[in-house]
Amino acid sequence: MLKIPFIEHTLVGIHIENDHIYWVQVKKLVNKISLVACGSIKVQNTLESALEELKEEIDSDAYYLAISKSNFLRTIHVEEVSIPEDEAEEWINNYNKNKRIEEHSKRHSVALSEWVELEEDVFRIIHLEYDQSAVAEIKKIFEQHELIPSCISSGLFESGYSQVLNTEFIDGFSAILCDHHKNPHLIIYKEGRVFQTHNLDPYESINILIEQCDSLLKTEELNAELTLDSIPLYVYSRSDNTLIKRDIKDLTFTHLSKKESSEKFHPIALGNSIKLAFPQLDSINLVKEHTLLSAQWYYTKKELIRLSVLLFVPLILITLLTYASHKIIETNLFELSQIHEQVSGNLALVETELEEVAELQQKFQTLKKDVQQKVYVTEVFELVATIIPDDVWLTDFKASTDNNVLKIEISGISSNASSIAIFQRKSQDLEQTRSVQLLSTELVSENNTLTSHVKFKMKVHF
Repeated sequence: MLKIPFIEHTLVGIHIENDHIYWVQVKKLVNKISLVACGSIKVQNTLESALEELKEEIDSDAYYLAISKSNFLRTIHVEEVSIPEDEAEEWINNYNKNKRIEEHSKRHSVALSEWVELEEDVFRIIHLEYDQSAVAEIKKIFEQHELIPSCISSGLFESGYSQVLNTEFIDGFSAILCDHHKNPHLIIYKEGRVFQTHNLDPYESINILIEQCDSLLKTEELNAELTLDSIPLYVYSRSDNTLIKRDIKDLTFTHLSKKESSEKFHPIALGNSIKLAFPQLDSINLVKEHTLLSAQWYYTKKELIRLSVLLFVPLILITLLTYASHKIIETNLFELSQIHEQVSGNLALVETELEEVAELQQKFQTLKKDVQQKVYVTEVFELVATIIPDDVWLTDFKASTDNNVLKIEISGISSNASSIAIFQRKSQDLEQTRSVQLLSTELVSENNTLTSHVKFKMKVHF
């Protein structure tokens, strides 16, 4: 598929359920997402053979990949805690550290937590425990087929992310009935982000599950002081016999394109792709940092190959021009040599001609150096794009090199100073970063009145 390297990205989401692989391929150009293709593959013999078939279906050789499988998830536990603002960061770090210690004590499980800020000093912790051995097995199979995942999850939250480009979904509260797990769940979202989860009692009847959801949502509406039946409920399938007043909607792709899918699990695969496009939706990712870096480097190598193919013709032209210049210089040097022999008795004329020879040689070396030495900073753009907070906007981006040190000077605006601090910290945490320096901050004024927006300038050395 023809695309602009490093600017236009291909994102592939995969959900494995029972004996099928459900996949969705989307294209991201800046912040615009469009659906390219989707499908499903039945696992006839082994997962390995199905993956080879999948690679033939995807019409790109460079793409980011996200995988989910329902049975990765073991348990969900939700709790609410009250933490003073000045202790919040330390408290959260200690909590996550203790969970990692628990993970090491349980050889076959891994624990991750999603934090939801309910109000000042009050947080909700959605604690999820995953089957570590099942995740490792799937990851190993995919990597053996050169499919390195950037994100791995259970698909629980991702079904809702399939709707984050739907303005109706992100306008306030929405809910998803996930009935594809052994224990069905009700997931509540606020402005497109996970807000609450509820375990549901398993029933064979979809109507009973919907009625359970309706009852729980009424409680949530009362707690949030919302109008009753105002939170829409999105479902994979439903019956017309449901006698509730709440607005029940079907999970579809209509907000993304005219193309729809009748497959039940395609919304989860689409949600995986959307999470790749907007990783700030949540922090749940079973991919370790070193594997994530491998996936990014694998993608970068593919894009560099694509870029080299696109630049092949211009490079050939430059090479021909360089060769022609070389031949011209060789001819001039030969002519100058003949002149030197003919006027050897005239030293002044010989000196003049030698100066011309030196000048021509210098031009040749300069042209040769310009062709051979190029500096690319494309990877830095990719790194900055992955860590920049939502409410930080860049206004200027300057890059320079000095003794193999890449220097980046960034200017921008944010709606609050804390986001600038987060951006600075994430820049410092990058493996490639040597130093980060916040040069200046200044409140933005409008009509001689200071606003809450902050201008800043930051320098990063890689």
